[in-house]
Amino acid sequence: MSVEVGATIAMPCSVDDSDAITITWLKDNKPLLDSPTDGPGHKGELRDSRHKMAPSGALQVFNVRLVDAGEYTCVASNNDDNSVRMSAFLTVTGLYVNCTLLTTGNR
Repeated sequence: MSVEVGATIAMPCSVDDSDAITITWLKDNKPLLDSPTDGPGHKGELRDSRHKMAPSGALQVFNVRLVDAGEYTCVASNNDDNSVRMSAFLTVTGLYVNCTLLTTGNR
């Protein structure tokens, strides 16, 4: 999946049977949520305010930045410790400029 800097994207996490399913999102094998959801309708605490998990389990990323590029993995697991993993690579294109003005005292 490729997206421009500044765009908003939604990555689906499709689960056939949503009963007692816990959904966890990873980016580059690191959790995006401080805690997993307790079913598709419940939200864990996100580490980045630009990320939001929809009730369907989809991950939304607002105002995409170059640092958002990488591998995203949705892990859906049930109470029987069975899990399914789905991954997608996100490529971010475009130019992001972050300017900082530095001053060096009086001249």
